[in-house]
Amino acid sequence: MMNGVTVTYCMNVHPGETVADVFRAVSEYAAPVAHAFGHGRFGLGLRLSGCAASGFANSPELLQALQQLMRADKLYACTINAFPYGAFHGTSVKDNVYRPAWNDVKRLNYTKDVCTVLAKLLPDDEEYGSVSTSPPWFKNWGDIPDDCCGMYVEAARFLENLRNRTGRKIVLCIEPEPGCMPETARETVNFFSQLREHGLSDRLSEYLGVCLDASHQAVEFEKFEETVEKIVSNGIFPGKLHISAALEAPDTKEGRQALSSFDEPVYLHQTVRKDSCGRLSRYTDISEAVSDGEQHGSGIFRSHFHVPLTVSPAKPLVSTVHQIEDGAFAAAACRAGCRHFECETYTWGIWPGADGSGEKLISGIVSELKWAESVLGRALSEHG
Repeated sequence: MMNGVTVTYCMNVHPGETVADVFRAVSEYAAPVAHAFGHGRFGLGLRLSGCAASGFANSPELLQALQQLMRADKLYACTINAFPYGAFHGTSVKDNVYRPAWNDVKRLNYTKDVCTVLAKLLPDDEEYGSVSTSPPWFKNWGDIPDDCCGMYVEAARFLENLRNRTGRKIVLCIEPEPGCMPETARETVNFFSQLREHGLSDRLSEYLGVCLDASHQAVEFEKFEETVEKIVSNGIFPGKLHISAALEAPDTKEGRQALSSFDEPVYLHQTVRKDSCGRLSRYTDISEAVSDGEQHGSGIFRSHFHVPLTVSPAKPLVSTVHQIEDGAFAAAACRAGCRHFECETYTWGIWPGADGSGEKLISGIVSELKWAESVLGRALSEHG
């Protein structure tokens, strides 16, 4: 932690579907990462599935065992990823990552379990925690149901009551994502206006914010700092920020061929093409983008494929990491009060050259943390 800001990594890079998975991820990966990072006490960005969250929420013994494991390695929980409800590794995820959607009570109950667990895991000297969650709806499914707004408002009411009971303030952070509602800064502002129409009062809005993901903003061709300023000026709190990079390719024969090599069967890689006139074309996945022969002059693709922050893809592909190296985005988020900055590269296992080695994964995560710490340090000193 530096100046009240926590730098961590998202443990969705490890399996977290079961309680046993969570214990294994903490002991075999998070603890060695924290030791190698070398700053003593380390805040974790846990990932809990619906099954794991229910297991911990309903078993004080399991929760106590997790606390003891973390304390032994000078670890503590500060934020949790409650986006993927089910399996997130080793099987086709694609748009199932958004299910159950926010019109389904399963999503609400899962979120309540996660927030309850975090309130109990927060150490005595921490009264604030963040939970990132899925956007309400995937656009390919059709029009967004009104029920989604009501579920979010109910979650905010739950968090207000949780704070009254425990003294711990947990903020639920909706994550805008390409292909979803919302995906852009404008859509995010509009969605929060809808939430207010459905009962999100000024009091309850304390418990509902956004998780901004740098790679998502890059895919949308939006300037990060402008997005932060826009949501903050509209009364929306950036409770969490994902430090991540997207994949960029020129719209040439070579560029399309290179991009197509990243079309894999597990994750959804929403892709946006920007032509020379600034017009955007949106595609559900890489395969759809590279097979579209429509041309509007020279252009570039950006794809929702998380590129490790310290790795350069083979040319003609590039990473959008350069867009956050100057720290303007982080500085804007810090000024807006964001306290949790999380490296979220969950694609290490499918990145070219991945060998499944635990040592290589730990080394990669540590290199990202050090890079992110350097960027945030400069942002805080120059702009904070």
